[in-house]
Amino acid sequence: MTCRRLIASLAAIAAMTGGALGASDTQAGDAPAFAAMRHFDRASMMADAASGFALAEEKYLTAAASGEPAEIIALSRFYMANGLWVEARAALKRIGDTPGTRALAAECDYQLGRDRTVAAMLAETPSDPLLAMALTRLGAYGEARKAFETAVPFDASHNLRADFFLLKAEALAATGAADDAASALKLAAGAEASAQDAGRRAFIAALVYTASGDAGKAAASYRRAADRRTGQWAMRGRLALAAADHDVAALEALSLEWRGGAFERDLQLALGRLRLAGTDFSRGFAALTLVVDRYPQSQAALEAQEDVASALPDLFSDASGLHPKEAARLFFENVDFAPPGRDGDQLIQEAASKLEALGLYRQAAQILGHQVFKRLRGQDRAIVAADLASLDLLAGNPAEALRVIRSTRIAGLDVKDHQRRRLIEAQALAASGRGGEALTQLKEAPGADGLLLRAEINWSNRAWPEAARDYASYFSASTSVAARSVVTAGVRAATAFLLAGDRAGYRAFAKEAVIRLEGMPESDLIRTMGAVDQSQFLTKMMDSYRAVYSDNPS
Repeated sequence: MTCRRLIASLAAIAAMTGGALGASDTQAGDAPAFAAMRHFDRASMMADAASGFALAEEKYLTAAASGEPAEIIALSRFYMANGLWVEARAALKRIGDTPGTRALAAECDYQLGRDRTVAAMLAETPSDPLLAMALTRLGAYGEARKAFETAVPFDASHNLRADFFLLKAEALAATGAADDAASALKLAAGAEASAQDAGRRAFIAALVYTASGDAGKAAASYRRAADRRTGQWAMRGRLALAAADHDVAALEALSLEWRGGAFERDLQLALGRLRLAGTDFSRGFAALTLVVDRYPQSQAALEAQEDVASALPDLFSDASGLHPKEAARLFFENVDFAPPGRDGDQLIQEAASKLEALGLYRQAAQILGHQVFKRLRGQDRAIVAADLASLDLLAGNPAEALRVIRSTRIAGLDVKDHQRRRLIEAQALAASGRGGEALTQLKEAPGADGLLLRAEINWSNRAWPEAARDYASYFSASTSVAARSVVTAGVRAATAFLLAGDRAGYRAFAKEAVIRLEGMPESDLIRTMGAVDQSQFLTKMMDSYRAVYSDNPS
């Protein structure tokens, strides 16, 4: 079928139904295309079926066999008039997605509960009432409220008119517009409604009372909905009452009676909140993340994300009762919900610091790794990556530390941050058994920590002259001998000078060292090392070693 024939057929349909197809499809007007397409004699088509459905269907099928869009649309409308939404949608698929048929297709999908499909299909048609209605059923109340501002209500003959006003009232009440919601609820009362709508009206009235701040009337209205005992609106009323009473047991019992839809969304949100309040973090987070994953467009999903983010700092408090490893696991599993920007970054870094202080280096690195590779960019990433690599080294994972440093290189860092990253890279290389590469990394102005690392690498490699030089430089540059690393460096410098056969170097160093270490057993040890008589040297050296290391035989 040619495009020209399709357009001509759709134009003919529009003329018969009093509407124009085309550009007006995406705008609200006196007779928008979606209203024209949906306006047909449903009663007549139902009467055709009443006199013999098979014969009536055969008539429409035979006409549609020609492939003419007008006949196919007539077949689809026949099915719609008789509530056969799957068959109606299948017929429309023979024509394809066009502006003229989209309204009918959206109605079929709506009746089949395919709200996400409807919302996507009508995203560019803000005046179509089904867009606002589908968004409300998805729980996307903020978007729905905006859509209702431009939505054209169904006319009095349409079977979705009552649904339109009920959903409008629900969306407005859920977003705090109590007066407008009450007006919409009154309009719904004037539309033809099904028997089950009594419970629905009571539930939505409770939402309106809640929005207006009247908790007493809201509770009474929820009870009226709940009194019907069965159906989703009765279940939602019972759920609201149990949640207001903070009754977790009652909520869990309700979960065994009903599943799916808005009830499930509200149930999991309420359960998640109450469990977090009771410090049942694992099941609380599980319920809230289910809301986010299963109902991503809903307002409930946004609230669930905020609830998780607010609870993350509490994981490491004494009141949580959690073992630090369990707290770390839950934090990492839910770290995606940390607030954006600096507040979230600070929260992650504080959690990592607490774990590091407890010696849980692997868990701390896991949390900080999320921040480095999923939240930060540029120089901020490079700076925090140094913290992450240090944690990896403490966790005994030098290969990962090396990967972190090398994958976050960037130009423009200040000298201090650059030198720190170079030192960590050298430490990772040394810990990986790549001492030669580490020494190359430390060749240029290594700083005090770099000198010590270089000395230790040379000591391990038995490069005595180089070890002596670096230990001596580290010892001399230290302003105090209170640190154990400085004292040890002094002993090793003296030892390395002698092992290198550099007695002159030893004498020069020992002269300074014994004075700085005066009163400490290491001072006698260094002085003894230089004894001329070998037997005397060995005897005195062993005595001195015992004096220094008597409390630490290893």
